[in-house]
Amino acid sequence: MLLYEAQGIQERLMVTISRGQQPPFKGFFAQARLVRDPSLPPVGRFYTKQHATVSCGAAQANSITHADSKEKEAVTLLWESPASLDEEVAFRVTVVQNYRTFWVNHDSARVRVSESGQEPPAPADAVTPSAAAPSAAAPPPTKEEPIDDMTHMLVPRRPKPNRSSPSPRTTEPTCTENCEPSTTTASLAGGNALETVYDACLLSKGCFALSDGCLQGRNCDLMVTHSRLSSGAYRFQLYGRFQPGNYLGLGLSRDKIMGSDAVVYCATRDDGGFQVLHAYNLGKQAFPMQATSREGPLVSDFSSEYRDGLLLCEFTHSPRFTVRGEDFDLVSDDLHLMMVSGTASADSERRPQYHRDSRRVSAAPVRLASAGAAAGDSGLLFRVHGALMVIAWLGTASVGMLLARYYKQTWVGRKLAGLDLWFQGHRTLMVITVLLSLAGLVCVFIQVGGWTATPMFGAEGANPHPLLGIICVALAVLQPLMALCRCHPTASRRPIFNWLHWMVGSAAHNLGIVTIFFAVKLPAAQLPFWTYWVLVIFVVLHVLTHLAMSAQHCVADRAARGHKTTSEAYRMRDMATNGYSGQQAAAQDDAPGGGFRRALLGLYIFENLVLVTLLVVMIVLAPADSWGSS
Repeated sequence: MLLYEAQGIQERLMVTISRGQQPPFKGFFAQARLVRDPSLPPVGRFYTKQHATVSCGAAQANSITHADSKEKEAVTLLWESPASLDEEVAFRVTVVQNYRTFWVNHDSARVRVSESGQEPPAPADAVTPSAAAPSAAAPPPTKEEPIDDMTHMLVPRRPKPNRSSPSPRTTEPTCTENCEPSTTTASLAGGNALETVYDACLLSKGCFALSDGCLQGRNCDLMVTHSRLSSGAYRFQLYGRFQPGNYLGLGLSRDKIMGSDAVVYCATRDDGGFQVLHAYNLGKQAFPMQATSREGPLVSDFSSEYRDGLLLCEFTHSPRFTVRGEDFDLVSDDLHLMMVSGTASADSERRPQYHRDSRRVSAAPVRLASAGAAAGDSGLLFRVHGALMVIAWLGTASVGMLLARYYKQTWVGRKLAGLDLWFQGHRTLMVITVLLSLAGLVCVFIQVGGWTATPMFGAEGANPHPLLGIICVALAVLQPLMALCRCHPTASRRPIFNWLHWMVGSAAHNLGIVTIFFAVKLPAAQLPFWTYWVLVIFVVLHVLTHLAMSAQHCVADRAARGHKTTSEAYRMRDMATNGYSGQQAAAQDDAPGGGFRRALLGLYIFENLVLVTLLVVMIVLAPADSWGSS
């Protein structure tokens, strides 16, 4: 690819980008940078009606890019230097042939710009660089894109500024058509909205993306977010990959079929900035139309950021508005969301053309009034829910079940309130588990305003976590109810209760752990992928502890049989009792290996406390990027 350098001292400069010996190119992006410090914002201003200008930082139209993906032999650009600039600049250009072949951030030769107003000398001859490292030269205008095509964009030469008086103020052109009221445009560069657009997805705002999986990876090509403000208005974000001349749009449909739908979309303005427009779908075609608000400003607090091929348009929208005589109520209407991107017409209407691949319609109506917490809510109850469930099912339930399974013959003869220590510990921990589970369930129901809209099975982004969680909590509540009905330890039917109590408790505990695994990939959790490894470490240590305890009990049973006594550590008649079985009542000493069991219990509690604390901290301090790459 060839870049041509224009040399000389001047305020207006014609810059030509030519393909040279390479195949035609489709896209480009150009800026003028100060040679002394290229990291500073771009300088000067581009003028064009063929391409698209981009505003980076506080300055307007200080960058320029292609407006279509047609093949180009060459493009000639008109650049104007700032009034007081008197130093060397270089043009930094990125050129794209296709998705696999492109040249990034190549600089032209230096050009001296002066405020003297002196006319520049004739341009130098072209210099042909290698294809791998483009450089610059300044040819006469090419036939493919003659300078005559740009004469209507030439502006009068500015006079040399008078140091004794302030420079004249430049006024941006006034928008006269297809402009939304109460709409302002924020500067694009230097912001961080593109980096934070995924934050709080499904916490304080609803997020609808082209693919549900991209929310976790924070790499969506197209996404719409929505949240309701305390004022009753709605805050929308239209985000996605964008090329000048395209649009990002949100359709609001009552039947998920294109036709008779309101469309809110973001498209470029004539001056290179961005604007929010409305349209109405008549069949498969969208027609720009003026919308009217029935409550407050129609559109307000608009800002946009365009960088690295990604566009974010953010704005506040009236909850009730009318398009083409049809009323739309974002509060009470259940509307399907239609997310689209495509090409807009090149005229001032910026009419959305029919989209092809970049589109998605919500499978079910979305109740925007409850699709996210009120703005300003950080999703605290989601975090509390996650923390409570981790403490309950990885913490208290795991230790409580370990006591009931292996410690009936430990601390023999020691009582607390008339009952064995192991039983008091087991009962206390399991009651705490049930209470924490119920509290966590209440938190998440309050957060989502009822039952979740997350699909359970089959659909893209489906996750069975909510259903498994309900079953798990139901089994946990069933346990104490069953305990109220248990018979005396010496009753003939006691083994039936013991087996049921063991099976329901084990099922609830195992299901709780599985449910937590499923929670990691929920967009609302915003946890890094390595959370799975923390959970795997817990499971491995938990299983190893059970294996070690089972092996120790086998050794103890063999020793007891060798002494012609009976231990029967696994007798279901004694399982989950309060310590009043005949054999245990007659026992005066701990079963063999008591010291080993106590030491292993202490080690298990320490490991459990470390892992549970780590997981709780991760949940509280989410999102994932706070913990590094996921």
